Amino acid sequence: MSDLQDIKVDLDFVNKLYMLAEKTPPENADISLDDLKQLVDAIESKMYKLKTPQSGHAQKFYTSKREDSSGKFEDESVLIIDDLCIITYQLGVLYKNLGYHVTVAKDIYDAVDKYKKFKFSLVIMDLFLPTDKEGFILLEELVKLREMKSLDTRIGVITASSKLEHREVCLQKGADFYVEKTENWQKNLIEESSVK
Repeated sequence: MSDLQDIKVDLDFVNKLYMLAEKTPPENADISLDDLKQLVDAIESKMYKLKTPQSGHAQKFYTSKREDSSGKFEDESVLIIDDLCIITYQLGVLYKNLGYHVTVAKDIYDAVDKYKKFKFSLVIMDLFLPTDKEGFILLEELVKLREMKSLDTRIGVITASSKLEHREVCLQKGADFYVEKTENWQKNLIEESSVK
């Protein structure tokens, strides 16, 4: 049985976990099992809070789920596009608690296919799928489909990037809002996606 101290840690993955927990990772590369346990506890605590809708936002978003004659969901459907399962799970819980029917896509092909088949009032897409190149291609395709089908879908981009040019390009290409994954980004996302 190997010594637990010899476990190698994927620092990039751990840094993403710290970002989700809105915490700062230790400055050195030596991350202990206790550090990871505390991190998991912090994420579980955040997930529990997400499962408990806050009174104001939940009421603002909630509408009953109805299907039109083609079996497609109406106004309260959201398409969440991200290649990280933890993000799609987190946002799925959040938007389900706000009354949305949630559909998830993990890549650009799946996202375009689902957008063509169903009506969505809201699309939330990560910019890096896995790079910004694919993200920009997807954004352009969704905006083009929205215009062709005369839909009023709101398209929002979420990203950990702090580059100003990313924001500018996304808004120029037709995104309705852009949210950086900084502190309280889920709250900012709810506020941005609720503006009509």
